[in-house]
Amino acid sequence: PIGNAVHAGGVRIAERIHERCTPLVGGDERVAYYEVLRCMVQIAAVHADRQNGRTNGWERGIPALTRHLNAITGVAVRRE
Repeated sequence: PIGNAVHAGGVRIAERIHERCTPLVGGDERVAYYEVLRCMVQIAAVHADRQNGRTNGWERGIPALTRHLNAITGVAVRRE
C-alpha cells in the first residue's frame, strides 16, 4: 500500500511538471527529449559506477528508468 501511494504521488508530480514545463520548452517532443536525456544520464552514471565497483543512489531506480525510457522512445533498452 505504501509503495502504491508513493507511486501515485510520483505520477501526479510528474504530470504537474509536464503540464507546467511543456509550454515553456516548446511542446511534448521537447519534454520527451529531456526525459530521455535525463534517463540516459542516470543509467550511464550507474553503469560507470558499477564498472568501478561503486553504487550510487540511482541503483534501485534503474528498472523504472529503463521502463520509462522504453515507453518514451519505443526502443527496447535491455540490461546486459
